[in-house]
Amino acid sequence: MHSHFYPKQTGFSLFNVLLWLILGGTIALFGTKVAPIYLENATILSVLKEMKTAGELNGSASNIRYYLNKRLQVNNINRFSQNDTESVKKQGRNLQVKYEVRQHLMSNMDIVIIFDNTVELASP
Repeated sequence: MHSHFYPKQTGFSLFNVLLWLILGGTIALFGTKVAPIYLENATILSVLKEMKTAGELNGSASNIRYYLNKRLQVNNINRFSQNDTESVKKQGRNLQVKYEVRQHLMSNMDIVIIFDNTVELASP
């Protein structure tokens, strides 16, 4: 009798549900691949700040590399080798730790993230 007063039913269709599931899965996959890389970089920055406080950044580049690798090994970060000369450079009053991370995402897709961390050395 009053059927024309009933509102039209609305809601998620199967297509909308699948679309949101795919979007959520993609964001979750990306997050699980990228978040650990940024957490590792935050650890590297904190190690550099600790080294600056301890006065370990005032020596030669090879000594700095040695102490950096030692501290990173304690934190279970194995990205740098002992003789990796391109990643750690002492430039005047700054120490630069520059590296890139290539992380496999899926099938033939990779993520490349470039980090360039610079720490000011202590005054002489």
